Amino acid sequence: MQTIGVGVVTDDAQFVIAPEQNNSNYAFGVKSVLVPNCTVTSDANVAMQDFRGKLNTEAIIAAQSITGGSLAVDYCTGYKFANGQTGYFPACGEYQTCISNLEIIQDLLSTIGASLLITDNTGSKNGYRSSTQSAADRCWTA
Repeated sequence: MQTIGVGVVTDDAQFVIAPEQNNSNYAFGVKSVLVPNCTVTSDANVAMQDFRGKLNTEAIIAAQSITGGSLAVDYCTGYKFANGQTGYFPACGEYQTCISNLEIIQDLLSTIGASLLITDNTGSKNGYRSSTQSAADRCWTA
């Protein structure tokens, strides 16, 4: 049996973290627009409660004609897990769940021989961009 990643299950979220990590800082979108049916909020507390990454990803894909595309979505949906499932662009709440459970997630990733989550937010990295929009030209990072 092949390991596909680390499963994360909480009262609010259920997702799998891929065993390979990519530290590229992909853009949310090419054009500055609010994506219809994607979570948009200027409130950090609301953003951290957004667990709609898969739905946000579908909305961003559906709006590519107005966004000009999204390198972040392209990367995430281009990822195929060993079980054949396709990845998606996580929402801010999903990333926040990872941060809240970082120690155990890192331990589990290490146990399966996977890449650890990148946690350097000291200059070159500003956190993980999420599929949760904060404005037409911004998305939330966690």
